[in-house]
Amino acid sequence: MNSPLIAIKAELYTIKKEIEKEDIKDKEEIINHVNNIENNMQSIGTTVNSIRDQIRTTGDKPKKEFGLRELVEGIKMLMGHYFREHSCVLNIDIEENIKIFGEGNKLDRVITNIVKNSVDAYLSQNKTGEVNIRAHKENKKCIIEIEDFAGGIEEKIASDLFNKMVSSKGKEGTGFGLFFSYQIITGEFKGNMNFKTQEGVGTTFILEIPLEIEK
Repeated sequence: MNSPLIAIKAELYTIKKEIEKEDIKDKEEIINHVNNIENNMQSIGTTVNSIRDQIRTTGDKPKKEFGLRELVEGIKMLMGHYFREHSCVLNIDIEENIKIFGEGNKLDRVITNIVKNSVDAYLSQNKTGEVNIRAHKENKKCIIEIEDFAGGIEEKIASDLFNKMVSSKGKEGTGFGLFFSYQIITGEFKGNMNFKTQEGVGTTFILEIPLEIEK
């Protein structure tokens, strides 16, 4: 998809140059329209790159049983610099001996994406804060909660957060991360993904993963 985008952008650049040479009424307005098209092309390119990176990172691997606490501790270690750089804190409260069957790298990607979104939400408000990851067993399920106090999600975005590629980050986000995360939890792990949010306060994402699935 990137090659056609590059070609289209080149054509738009040529059109703009031609318009600048001619004595055309409302020339400034036409140039503004062309600029808007270029911005939209850039947005599409960003989305394509995001999808490509997600697919590369979460390629299929053999399913096996893994420890949830060990996985989350690994995320904390790998994201340590990112948290320190932005003066945020990641707290972990996970019951011992929670074992999940599946592709650990995919659950790692989901949790990492949500945690990073929380930090980005703090940054968008020039704030620092905490991200809490809790997990426990309940009715033959593992319940994972990822909580922040970064201001919550707008109602108009929240209603479509898992159904469409929408983003709470405006132009900075593609919306692919949460959409893709939902597909992983419901498809790969046969579980459920939900959230509760309060504007002006914060958001908690809730992952429910069955502990007894066909191996």
